[in-house]
Amino acid sequence: MSQWVTMCYSMSTKAMCAGDMARYTNSLLASQRWWRNPIEVMRYFRDTFIPDNTDGFSHLEVGPGNGLFLAIAATAPNAGRYEE
Repeated sequence: MSQWVTMCYSMSTKAMCAGDMARYTNSLLASQRWWRNPIEVMRYFRDTFIPDNTDGFSHLEVGPGNGLFLAIAATAPNAGRYEE
């Protein structure tokens, strides 16, 4: 991963880097949709972790990703605020 990041940031145009990042995040989304382990992690996050938080909880998402977990947290009825 670090080699890809170095290559991406050394490119002369940001558009090329953005295209690679879009493919990367789309691949993350596909893995979360079709592979059993990420599906179970997402279900636990949505069905157990989020509901067990106190009302008005804050959520901070750190790291590269497609934003799916942030979207789940942000739309939860007991969510207060979130940061990306």
